[in-house]
Amino acid sequence: MPGSNSIRGWLAGLAVVVAIAAIGPASAQTIRFIDTSPEQVGLASPADAGLPERLWQGTTPERLAELLSELPAEVRSPARHRALVRLLRVGAQPPEGEQVTPSLASLRLAALASLGAEEDVLDLAERIDPELRQAPYWQARAHVGLLRHNLSGVCA
Repeated sequence: MPGSNSIRGWLAGLAVVVAIAAIGPASAQTIRFIDTSPEQVGLASPADAGLPERLWQGTTPERLAELLSELPAEVRSPARHRALVRLLRVGAQPPEGEQVTPSLASLRLAALASLGAEEDVLDLAERIDPELRQAPYWQARAHVGLLRHNLSGVCA
């Protein structure tokens, strides 16, 4: 039958695409590409949050760390609170420069904890590279553990 080889080829190609899609990464997996910084960890992409891809362009890691440390613990405006939480959840490329201590990821986690974003703290904490888990990271985990009466989670 003329053209049956092209139909078979098309169907075989379609089967391969479907098979690849079926074995793709699960939604809970974290994929990190070699050229990304471990500081880029987050719960949403800049695009998902309606923010630019190079969010921190024009600042330094030191200045960003200073700003994160100075965020207020209490925000009365619901709109400002949502905006801060959305910003802190974003996994944006960190500013260029030397890595700071404590890490920007740990400082973001601590800021989320102070804003009461418990679920975000727990979700982001699991994704932060162990090498970036400094004092603010552990303080945020303990804070949420205590709020949830999870004493075993405080010491984990």
